[in-house]
Amino acid sequence: MFSAESGNGAADIWSQNSIEVIPAPTVTAPSDIIVCDSDQDGFSIIDLESKIPEIVSNTSGLTISFFMSQADAETNNNPIPNPSNYNSNTQNIFVRVQGSQCPAITNLGVIINTQPLFPNISNFEICEDDGDNTAEFLLFEKDIEILNGQAGKEVLYFEDPAYTIPIDKNNIYQNTSSPQTIYVRVQNTIDTSCYGDSSFTIEVSQNPVYNVSFNDYLICDDLSNDGKNEFNLSDKVSEISQGATNNLNITFHISNQDANNNVNPLPLQYTNATNPQTLYVRIQGGSSICYVVEELGINIISAPDVSEAQPFIQCDEDYDGLTSF
Repeated sequence: MFSAESGNGAADIWSQNSIEVIPAPTVTAPSDIIVCDSDQDGFSIIDLESKIPEIVSNTSGLTISFFMSQADAETNNNPIPNPSNYNSNTQNIFVRVQGSQCPAITNLGVIINTQPLFPNISNFEICEDDGDNTAEFLLFEKDIEILNGQAGKEVLYFEDPAYTIPIDKNNIYQNTSSPQTIYVRVQNTIDTSCYGDSSFTIEVSQNPVYNVSFNDYLICDDLSNDGKNEFNLSDKVSEISQGATNNLNITFHISNQDANNNVNPLPLQYTNATNPQTLYVRIQGGSSICYVVEELGINIISAPDVSEAQPFIQCDEDYDGLTSF
């Protein structure tokens, strides 16, 4: 490079200067460090220096440091003190490769996946009336329960404990026996080798068998005719249970909604609120989720409205205590 100076009519003076462009080291962005964390804390000890061969092909004359922020990497402040034994969560690490004068900076991704935590998975039970012990299951309906809020994971279902016969959870699945064990694998979406296994039971159960011809509960009112009476609902439990093939749980409710939700059961000694009144009977198999809800009418029939009769008096003319009426 040449430059010139002149002044006061003097001849121009030329000088020569050199400019040297020093290239930064050539670096390649490394692949992510992906770890499956077994203790569920989201942290793992990793070796950041294991990625150096991916970043540069030759370390001669280079100083390589690792930083938690790009600003620190650019200013060469606060390097990670022990990069070969670094306790990391999921984050971006910034790698500074320093040559003789100029640095280059690249990113290193660290992904710490966690193995799944399984809740106590409830049985998947379907109720039916045809008695063939088969039903149609959509297994994806169990995903929310199994994941229990865990993100970045997917649920897979299998027929066998070796996890070699997958089940398409989004299509109808017909059970092969009842009960039947379904095997579950929950794996990370980023790292499918980071997974956990569990299982649950699918089962086809019968709706309860009971006396479908039970009668409404009718009672005659007393002389007060106030339309109130205490009903002994145990009598109806016995009547409804006739013909049952197993133990039944029978409860009585004010509303159909309460009966379906199995809340607010009435006492078996129940005084009616209105007359007539409809109660809702929940009839459930002893150890099954299967139930039906029936209506039971209770009605107090008014007693006849009669008045006290006047005495019928006849005179006994012959004093024998007998006469004709």
